[in-house]
Amino acid sequence: MRVLAYPRWLKRLHRRGARGVVVSSFRRSAYVVFPEHQDAVVAVVTPELGRGPLSVVVEAGPGKEFVPGTPVRLACGRLQVGGCTWELPQDAAWDPTLPRRLPEPATVRRCCDWLP
Repeated sequence: MRVLAYPRWLKRLHRRGARGVVVSSFRRSAYVVFPEHQDAVVAVVTPELGRGPLSVVVEAGPGKEFVPGTPVRLACGRLQVGGCTWELPQDAAWDPTLPRRLPEPATVRRCCDWLP
C-alpha cells in the first residue's frame, strides 16, 4: 500500500514520534487516534474518499492490519500499523487549511445594515 497524500500537520507527529491505536475500521477507511498528542485523529482512506484535513490517502483500502485495538506508530517518515510499514513521502504532504479571504466591503456593509 502506497501513501498518495497526507495532511502537512502530520509531519509534526512523525518528527517527534507518536504512538496510537486503530479505533475503527471500515471498507474504505480506518481511524487512528494518538492519545499522547491531544487525541489527534487520522483517517486512513481510499482515493475515492479523497483528501481531507484528517486523511492519509492510500492507494488500496485499509487492509486486515487495521483492526480496532491494533497499535500504530508514526515516526521517521513512516506509518506502522501492526507489522506493516508505509513510507510517508515528502512530496505527498499537502496543506488542508482553507485560504483566508477578507469579505468584500459591500458585503460587510449589507450584513451590518441587515443586523439591526
